Formats: sequence, C-alpha cells, structure tokens
Amino acid sequence: MIKYKLPHIVTSPLIPSLLLMAGVMLSAVSCQRRDSEELLREAMTAAQSGDWEYAREYARRAGSRDEREYRADMLLGLSHYYLNDKENAIPPLRRAAERLPENFTAQYLYGWILCENDNYPEALPPLRRAFEMDDQHPQVLALLVRACLEQNLIEGVRYAQRLMSHEEYRRRPEPLNAIGILWMGEPNYQRANAFFQQALQRQQDNPVILQNLAVLHDLYLNDRRTAIQYYRRCMAASQQIGDRERFQQVLARLQLLRAQGE
Repeated sequence: MIKYKLPHIVTSPLIPSLLLMAGVMLSAVSCQRRDSEELLREAMTAAQSGDWEYAREYARRAGSRDEREYRADMLLGLSHYYLNDKENAIPPLRRAAERLPENFTAQYLYGWILCENDNYPEALPPLRRAFEMDDQHPQVLALLVRACLEQNLIEGVRYAQRLMSHEEYRRRPEPLNAIGILWMGEPNYQRANAFFQQALQRQQDNPVILQNLAVLHDLYLNDRRTAIQYYRRCMAASQQIGDRERFQQVLARLQLLRAQGE
C-alpha cells in the first residue's frame, strides 16, 4: 500500500503561538532569573524574525543560566530543527516533555520531532498525552495517524475519522486513504476497498489512491481485470502530474501481468 503524509508540519508563523501556549509570557521576574529571561527574550525575537542561528545560541545560553527553563528547551529544539539538525532537536524537547507531562505543547512538540526523525514507536506516548489534553487538535491528529500508519496500528482509524471533522480535511482524500491502508493491515479487504473508493470520490485522478486500489484488487481480492483498469488510470494520472517513477512502477506491473496472460 502507498502511504503519503497528511499535512502536519509546524511552520514558522506558528512558532510564536506555540511558545505562548507553553507559557512563554515574558514578564516581571525575580533577580536571580532575570538573566535567563532576558536571553530568552532575545531568542524569541530572533525566532520570530527567522534568525534560527541566533535563536539557538540565546536559547542555549538561557538554558545554561537556569536548568529549569523549559521554554529555552522548547526554543532550542525548534531552532535545531529549522537549522536542519533534526536529531539534535530531540534531547531538549524530550527534557521539556519530561518536566511538563501535563503541558500540551511540550508533549505535542516532542511527539512531532520524534515523527520527524522517523521514531514512530516512541512518538506515540507523548502524542497520545497531547490528544488527551486536546482531542480536536488537527496537527496532533494528523501526527497520530501518521505514527499509526507507519506501525500498522488500527488505532489510527479513530484519529483519522476525527480528523475528517476539521474543515481542512473534510473534503480531502488523505484521511480516507489512511483508513483504507489501516484496514488492509487487519486484514479487512472489503472495508479497505470501501474507504479507498470513498477517497477516490474526493479526488478521481489521485495516483496514490488509484495505485492502492489496483494493488488491493491485484494481490488481495484476486480481481486482476479490475486491477488492470486501476493500474491504467494510475498511469494516466501519474503522467499528468509528471510522476515518472510511479508511472514506470505501474507499467512494469502491467507488463508482468500481460506476460502472465492477464
């Protein structure tokens, strides 16, 4: 089955609001924390302007002045990520999540960065905790679907169905395609087919869904004639968007079926 990512990435314009959710309200503080607070203020200003080098440096210095400063850990982790250093973003975001087990943003960001590093088993616990705190957050739901897809966990159906209640996803095929894949893993091929068909109704020329339907009928439903129809539609859709790799994959399968007398 072909998996493709739901829109979920945290983008730069969201960073200030995420940190405010975590409690980054810079206000009057005691003398002993003033240095770290000032450094954090500088880091926040740099992040808002997209200067992640300075944001990382000031966040690191703020954390060294006050090891309890979870906000510095969050900003340090985000800075690493935006500087294309995803692996080193994990430790500071882990520290923040461990210090703040009841904080939505800390759990969400830790689960998110683990997904970005393809560590889906470890991503699920913090994402589940974030879900418990806000069971309607679309980005958390999308990350949960992604983590469940990568591990073939039927639990993901619940999150995908809830995701479809959001305007951003209500008319999109991705959640339905994801549910189809998850039912494939059970296996429940008829139910998978039903969800792939619903996904296709939302986007008739989507090569991913067409290929999933072709593979389902080809390898699991023993309906090669229908599979060939979907393969041909997938080739046409792939050609239309310039997806040569998928086109060649499907062409090779059709040639093999033809050689087998299908």
